Amino acid sequence: MKINFSINYKGYTADISYEPEDKIYVGEVRCISDSLNFHGRSILEVNAMFHQSIENYLDLCKQIRKDPERAADYKLACRIYTCISDNTDCMAEPEAVEALREAVLKSGKAGASAFKLLCDRIEELLKNK
Repeated sequence: MKINFSINYKGYTADISYEPEDKIYVGEVRCISDSLNFHGRSILEVNAMFHQSIENYLDLCKQIRKDPERAADYKLACRIYTCISDNTDCMAEPEAVEALREAVLKSGKAGASAFKLLCDRIEELLKNK
C-alpha cells in the first residue's frame, strides 16, 4: 500500500492510500498501537471516516476507562534525540526508531506525555555530557 497523503485530526495522523482495484481510499492511524483503520470512496468521505474513527476511539476509551494513546511524531522525536546524543542519522538506525516508538507508546499508556518523556531524556543526556 503506497502512501498518497496524510491527514491530521485532534493530534492524530493517518496515512491515506488509494487502492485502484477496489476504487477506495484506505486509511490507517499511525503512531499508536491500537489499530484504527477506515476507508472511503472519495477524499471527503475518507476524511469524514477518519474523524469518525478518532471520535469513536476516544468515546470507547472513555467508556472502558482507558487512557487513549497519544499520537506522536516519531521523526521529530528521533531528530531531537539524535541532536543531543551521538549525532547519527537515527532514521537509518531502525533500532533507534523502534526504541523511541516503544518509549513514546509506553509513555502514553502510563499517562505521561511524549514531550515530558523527551524532556527527561534530554536532561539525562545533557547531565552525562
